[in-house]
Amino acid sequence: MEITGRRWTLQEQQYTFPYHHIPHFTAAGVPSLMRTLRWGMEYLCYQHHAIERTRALDPTSVLEVGCGDGYFIGHLGHDIPTRHGVDLAEQAIQFAKAFHPEVHFAAVDAADLEETYDAVVAIEVLEHIPDDVVPSFLQAVAARVRPGGHVMISVPTTVIPLKDKHFRHYTWPLLQRQITRHTDLQPVNHEFVYRESHLLRILRGVVHNSVYVLRSDVLNRLLWRYIWNTARFAGPEDGYHLFATFTKA
Repeated sequence: MEITGRRWTLQEQQYTFPYHHIPHFTAAGVPSLMRTLRWGMEYLCYQHHAIERTRALDPTSVLEVGCGDGYFIGHLGHDIPTRHGVDLAEQAIQFAKAFHPEVHFAAVDAADLEETYDAVVAIEVLEHIPDDVVPSFLQAVAARVRPGGHVMISVPTTVIPLKDKHFRHYTWPLLQRQITRHTDLQPVNHEFVYRESHLLRILRGVVHNSVYVLRSDVLNRLLWRYIWNTARFAGPEDGYHLFATFTKA
């Protein structure tokens, strides 16, 4: 059976996000009509910083290692001919395929791939890798980039407390030491991304706090402009995320 027509098209368009899963019961059994992410602006900041820096390289092929549900590679841009994402989590890959059907996703180890790419990206992945696996993980990432290509890595810094699910947070010397010790990649540049300020905490608290979430396009737009133009760039003493670019000779 095939169903077509304007009404069917309108219904299909509802599934860019699974809205039926927004209303839910909390662990305490309380019905809630929304799901929120308190650090969502921070997430958008480092993700879109990575997108901007990757697109500036003008790659024709990009691999994201540890792609999760595919946010980065899915938003990188349709004009990049080859976009692939891999992750060991099958459930995450299923989400990625649903959200971004135009991208090729696979639940495989990057070490099992054979293709090489202009750019290989790992965003907030390395901190999840056990110490004894770091060498082989980095070697697998480096093996996937073509000579003259780039590897871009984003990691949380030691400015923020170590999370239970992370093995370590990073300084630039630590990241550089791991990369150069285990691969033939050479550093190109590094940046510290996203910093908290007193003003930013106040603005974020106005929009999202433990009592209410304020849905205001005006305030959210102002908050985003402040973050992108003022709070995006940081230093080693206050940057929450370290974004580094390496190249293969």
